[in-house]
Amino acid sequence: MLLAWLPLLVGLQGIPHTGALRTLFLLLGIAHTIWLARSRPAVPPGSAAGVEKVLFWALTAWLLVQSALIAQDSSLSLNMLAGDWGKLLIMMALGWSVARVAPSRRWLVVALFAGAFLHVASTLGRQLFSLLTVGGLAVRQSLLADYALTSPFTTTALAWLLADGAARIWHGRSLFPWSAPVTAVLALLTLAAESLLMAKSGQVITAILILVASLSLLRHPRIKRHWSIGIAIGGLCAIGLVVVVGASRWSGLQESFRAAWHEPIPVQAVIGDDAPIASNLNHSFYMRAVRARVGIEGVAEHPWGLGFDPDVFSRYVTQRFAIPQGISSSNSGLIDFTLANGIIGAALLLLLAASLMRRGWRTFVAGRPEGAALGLLVLHQLARYTLDGTLGGSRFTGIGLIIGAVWAMSVMAKDEPSVSFVPVRADADLDQ
Repeated sequence: MLLAWLPLLVGLQGIPHTGALRTLFLLLGIAHTIWLARSRPAVPPGSAAGVEKVLFWALTAWLLVQSALIAQDSSLSLNMLAGDWGKLLIMMALGWSVARVAPSRRWLVVALFAGAFLHVASTLGRQLFSLLTVGGLAVRQSLLADYALTSPFTTTALAWLLADGAARIWHGRSLFPWSAPVTAVLALLTLAAESLLMAKSGQVITAILILVASLSLLRHPRIKRHWSIGIAIGGLCAIGLVVVVGASRWSGLQESFRAAWHEPIPVQAVIGDDAPIASNLNHSFYMRAVRARVGIEGVAEHPWGLGFDPDVFSRYVTQRFAIPQGISSSNSGLIDFTLANGIIGAALLLLLAASLMRRGWRTFVAGRPEGAALGLLVLHQLARYTLDGTLGGSRFTGIGLIIGAVWAMSVMAKDEPSVSFVPVRADADLDQ
């Protein structure tokens, strides 16, 4: 019950007009973690976290050096870095610490998952309200935020549930203290919510998560043929559900990208969303492609980076096109990050993500379900960061809490036993 602050802190990241609540729950979390640390010994971290730590602190050091010595406006960049990267460090430290002192690792995982699943319930609750009041579905709507802000939570919930399912199939162990049918029902509800939100980036990420989880399970050394067929069919059906429901959102993709990359750049596209386009083009795809093109060209012009700043894209287009104010993001956090921190910064970030996913895979294969969660959550965040503009604010820093906690659980020297519903050894035949 004392962990009630955790799902609320997780679930409010990036939600407008909740800054005071996020601060309150953050302070409650810090106080609770300190109290836990004083009342019980912390589980020592294992020695396996060396590579990730080195890469993370190398990235932090580069951001400091780049902001202080290379950035166009060092004072601005250092100030922004202290605000956003400093908050990220606090969130990661909190996640790392609470994972080491929490009395129950399973209920810690439930609390982290509940913060994401809160938005699945919010989306489905909005549909129920709409059915009762107007007799139809409220597509692309949720109770807590708009579809673009809600979708990252529903796909995060899916990553948790896929990790739980993978652990049950591979090792007969689970992340969550409930039965496999409950996980299956929650996964179907999550897919239904994401399908109703119809966010294009969410649809892509859903397909990626299901595909990677399915392919990972097929790597099991002793998996039987009917298991392989079942996993493949299940994965394809889940992807097909999302694709079919959201098919209308993908019209004009090829034409829009071709026009954005080969025709002159309309300045209005980097000022706002009301740039005039041809009738055969998809407005969303065209705008995203134009801004991605401008951002990549900016990286080519400034390979060392302009300096850490959540509004670095706006600063760049303002200078390049001589306009009073540009749009804040290229619609890709990864492009914005590279434009701000240079190719070296982006390379270190990608290496860090790859290292964390590798750690997750090795931990999972060794029999610990939290490894699957780490790998899929990092993959999810990297894909989301590539497709959405989230360089600054709580959408940027909030994930640090989750990754910090799951990373800590993946490298702990002492492993708390997980709930086991199927007594299957890691090297046993899945048919036994």
